[in-house]
Amino acid sequence: MTGQERGDSGRSRAGRRRFLSAVGAAAVSGLAGCSADLLDGVTGTDASASGTTGEAARGDAAGTAHRMDGPKEEHDGWPRYHYDSWNTGHRTEPVGFDGAPTIEWETEVGGVNTIVADGGTLYLAEGENGAVRALDAASGAEEWVYDAVEKLELGVETVALDDETAYVGGTTVIHAIDRKSGQQRWTFDVSTPASAPVVVDGTIYVGAGDVLFAIDAAGDRQWALRTGVRIRNPPAVVDDTLYLTGQAWLIAVDAASGEELWALKPEGATPPVTAPVYRAGRLYVGAPTHVHAYDPAAEGDHLWSTETLNQTVYGSPAVAHGQVFTGVNLVDKLHAFDAESGDRSWQRSITVAGSPVVAGDTVYCVDEEYAELRALGATDGSDRWRVAFDGNLDVQPTVTDDRIYVAGLELGNTDGTLYALGER
Repeated sequence: MTGQERGDSGRSRAGRRRFLSAVGAAAVSGLAGCSADLLDGVTGTDASASGTTGEAARGDAAGTAHRMDGPKEEHDGWPRYHYDSWNTGHRTEPVGFDGAPTIEWETEVGGVNTIVADGGTLYLAEGENGAVRALDAASGAEEWVYDAVEKLELGVETVALDDETAYVGGTTVIHAIDRKSGQQRWTFDVSTPASAPVVVDGTIYVGAGDVLFAIDAAGDRQWALRTGVRIRNPPAVVDDTLYLTGQAWLIAVDAASGEELWALKPEGATPPVTAPVYRAGRLYVGAPTHVHAYDPAAEGDHLWSTETLNQTVYGSPAVAHGQVFTGVNLVDKLHAFDAESGDRSWQRSITVAGSPVVAGDTVYCVDEEYAELRALGATDGSDRWRVAFDGNLDVQPTVTDDRIYVAGLELGNTDGTLYALGER
């Protein structure tokens, strides 16, 4: 790749498509850790060498809407990472009780990263144990354990659900697990550690190394795209486009064909970057000490960046009620920024574990330092209630119609505790 190509930030979309066609045949040989037969016919480009920058001119696309209350998918439970396929972290319906909850039950589990809930069942991917566990949401009773996953990498310990199947990325294969029985439906070989999956309209999207795969519900590959950057986070899926992050890049991909549409690197960004969040015509990404906003309709035009948050943002922001909520654990802050301008709305001194989430007009977060679940008003950050726990608490909340679930891993241990909180 020449220096001229690396610096060609104004390359048109048509030009980038010609570039993709030129490298597609050669891409297989550059896929470290993935066999050639697995990736036969893969297309791709190297975003780290050829992507455009967020400041580049991006054609004639019109500006996007600024209203933050447009329709999005809703669920009774919490069926995937950060709630929905846009990664908003926002459940429009509030939890079904007022005031501080009480602990209804608790049970020992392996270390988890995200708690997924749907249809009266909780699904936990236990990274160190290499297992997916299903528990009854009302009692915590174990329904089944699938223990063939192998150890999961930090940051991808979560499953994604459709009506019948739970999907999880493993060390060398993607696993599809029957939700009722816990039996394996199929596996898909990726030969390298996989990212957290997301499933939308019968297609599973998952990263493995620097390759993004689209897999159908029968376990067959639809397409594979070499991005040139390692993929750790689940993409946001918006209509016919995927938005994903890898290392310090934000990339847009056509969901039907797997063709890369555009790529950018936030100015000054270094790894890690968070999973992207889409809301009302904007993309939000933490990368790494700021939150950035982009216009995807204008091929990623940069809209704003927050002031420095003085430490790395590890958890994806939540976006709701015209605000962007993000926690910065190492400097003990929970921030709220105006989604239109990036200006600060409010902040609180809270050591946020994972990401804050929103249900109704309430922001929920885990304060890791004090082992508390906290509820705050989304508008002004005012305290609504807090519940303290005896042990550690380090997993972000999951909110359903009638309960809130949190978990913690004991220091120096691979086992933890899962808590269910309900109406007092």
